[in-house]
Amino acid sequence: MPSSVASAPRASDYKLENFRTNVQVKEDGLWTEIEIEENNAYVGQSVRNLINSQPGLSDADKLIIQRLAMKAFHIPGNSYWEDWVMFVRNNHILLSFFLSHPLHPFGRKERALNLVASLSFGLAATSSVTLWYYYNDKAMNETVISLFGAINISHGMITTAIFGGLCNVFFDFFIWFLQVCPLCQPGSPIADNLSDHTKFFWLWMGSNTAFIVTGVAICLALNVICIRASYEDDGDAEGYAHSIEDYSFLGSFFLEVIATQFIMFPIVAFTIFSGVLGCFTLPGLGGRPYQVNKMETRMRKQRQKESGPVEV
Repeated sequence: MPSSVASAPRASDYKLENFRTNVQVKEDGLWTEIEIEENNAYVGQSVRNLINSQPGLSDADKLIIQRLAMKAFHIPGNSYWEDWVMFVRNNHILLSFFLSHPLHPFGRKERALNLVASLSFGLAATSSVTLWYYYNDKAMNETVISLFGAINISHGMITTAIFGGLCNVFFDFFIWFLQVCPLCQPGSPIADNLSDHTKFFWLWMGSNTAFIVTGVAICLALNVICIRASYEDDGDAEGYAHSIEDYSFLGSFFLEVIATQFIMFPIVAFTIFSGVLGCFTLPGLGGRPYQVNKMETRMRKQRQKESGPVEV
C-alpha cells in the first residue's frame, strides 16, 4: 500500500470551497502525483487524511518540514553530503524550482515571488550605490586592494558587496520567513495548539505582506533604473535616457546574478555550511556541526526525560 505524503500548508491551502489539488505520493520508490478532489472542506485538514484514511504527515515528515522552513543545514538521518545536497536543492534561488523536497512548504508560486523580490531589491540596492557615487563625485573604480598584482578590488566593489550584497541577503530572509511562517508549519512547538483559522490568518497575512513588499521593491527598482539610465546618458538625473545602451547595466547585473548563483553561492554556502566561520560552535555561523550537536543534545535530553529516573 503506498504511503501518502501531504504537502506543508500554505495560505492558499485553506479555502472553504470545492477544490482539486495535486498530492505527491511515493510508490515503489518513485514520486508521482495524484489528483484528489474534496467538497466543502478545508484543504489543510483534508490533506492530513489522504489515501485510505491514513495520516498525511508522520512525526518524521513534520520534523523535515520544520527543518526545511528554517533553512536548516541538517536533516536527522542524513549524512554530511546528503545534507549539503539537500541544502542546495532547497535554497538555490533557481535550482530549487525543480529540485526542492516534496515536503517543502515553499511552492513554485512562493519561489517565483521570492525571486522577483530578490532581483528587484538587489537591482535597486546596487544601482543606489552607483548613484551615491555619482551624487558625491567619487570614483568607483579607485583601487583599494590589489591581490597578487592582478586582481584589483575597487572602492565601489567593496561598497556594493557590503551594502547591496548584505542588505539583499537580509531582505531575502525577510521575504522568506514572511511567506513560510515556520511557527504555522507542522513540527513547530506551537503548531498543534493553533487552530486552522489561526494558521490561515498568519499565512495569509505573511503572503500578502510579502506581495506588497515585492510590489514596493519593483517600483523602487524601476525608479532607480530610470535615474541611473539618465545619468548614464548625459551625466545628470534630469530628463530621460535616449539610447538603449544607457540601460546596458541591466545586462551586467543579470550576468552578475547568474555568476553569483552558480559560482559564489556554492562557495559561500559551503563555507557557512561547514561551520568554519563559527568554529563549529556558534549559532548560525557554526553551520551543520553546530546543528548536529544541538539536535543530538535535544534528543538525548528527550530520551532521558522519557526513560525517567534510574532506580538504584
